[in-house]
Amino acid sequence: MRSPKILIAGVFCLICLVTVDGCLDKADKANASAQTLAAAAQNTYIRYLRLREACEIPSVQDIPRLCWAEDIRALHPIRVYLHRCNVVVVQNASEDMEEGRYVCIPISSYLPQSGDDGFTFGNQSGPVLDFRRTVYD
Repeated sequence: MRSPKILIAGVFCLICLVTVDGCLDKADKANASAQTLAAAAQNTYIRYLRLREACEIPSVQDIPRLCWAEDIRALHPIRVYLHRCNVVVVQNASEDMEEGRYVCIPISSYLPQSGDDGFTFGNQSGPVLDFRRTVYD
């Protein structure tokens, strides 16, 4: 009689382990994705600086498309620019509002704060934050 109970308990434990492992795996993938995006943002920043230093482009806030790393392009940005050494990826924009991803790169010492320069930050996944920004003219 004990055999069915042990078998049921064993199957239950196995299901719990698979479920927990699956949840941890998703969290690791999300964090890895954020780290990958941070690396892509830093790569974009470095490409931009090199192009600027070579005098091939003027010193402007917007980062030209030819500097965007592949993972940045995959976000389908409307524009990409720098904010205090971090990379802003605008995915939606209207006349007075921008929305998208704000990526903190490792060389930046600025910790983004809601309220600074019209930014409001939402979900954070490591160095990647969702943002909404009121654009002032």
